[in-house]
Amino acid sequence: MDPITVVTSTRHSPNLVSVAPSTDYNTFIKDTQASLDDGRIPKLPSPPLDQIFKRGMVPRDGLILDFGVATGNFTRYIAGELKGRRMYGFDSFKGLPSDWLPAGGVLPKAAMGAFAQDKIPEMPDNVELVVGLFDDTLPAFAEDHPDDTIALLHVDCDLYESTVSIFKNVGHMIVPGTIIVFDELFDYPQYAEHELKAFFEFLVERSEDLGENCQFEWIGTGDVSSEECLTNPKYKSGIYDDPSGAKLVSQDVNLKMRCGVKMTRV
Repeated sequence: MDPITVVTSTRHSPNLVSVAPSTDYNTFIKDTQASLDDGRIPKLPSPPLDQIFKRGMVPRDGLILDFGVATGNFTRYIAGELKGRRMYGFDSFKGLPSDWLPAGGVLPKAAMGAFAQDKIPEMPDNVELVVGLFDDTLPAFAEDHPDDTIALLHVDCDLYESTVSIFKNVGHMIVPGTIIVFDELFDYPQYAEHELKAFFEFLVERSEDLGENCQFEWIGTGDVSSEECLTNPKYKSGIYDDPSGAKLVSQDVNLKMRCGVKMTRV
């Protein structure tokens, strides 16, 4: 088997990806870009979270974890869709711990401290916020949930280091069927250096532990137009606004940064 294989036999989904311990990251990037171009990563009619909820894809058992709460809009949205379930949101609320995006490109520079909140946002009763840097809060959280698995993992922390911390501390809770939604996986400058890279490294490490290839299925990538993001409160969050109210995406851009995956062998 090649180091990375997109399985296309009739027994498997055409967008199933198999990653081996020997997989080269540059090969993974090239295959991922090809999958975006030829439709093996489906283009969804709405953001991945919307599609996941509409299709009833979230496993009935397992934790609901949101990393990168910021304004809390996405956290409240997820909690509203899963009203009968406990959800945990993680954030320091002090903004990015290091620079993310350089100046120029589609999005403005996002420097250390970007997305800081003046106060911790209010949450519905089924949400528990875990305040602090991931490296500081996740070890204790993992110890408190020794037998739990993850049903839905929402990753909106932008940075490689922060995403690595997630997989390092709670990656063992990811099981076949776990849904992972990344908010900034593709389609922006230096995307290969952040959430996608951390995800790849997790896959390689898990494949080493398994003694066989780790597998996941692309659910798809999708976003809404920047105009809708700026006018529809359901989507107005994350990269689309900040506490100052500044518009972060030009009106003619339709990004496909968000992407969902379903773990099948991990």
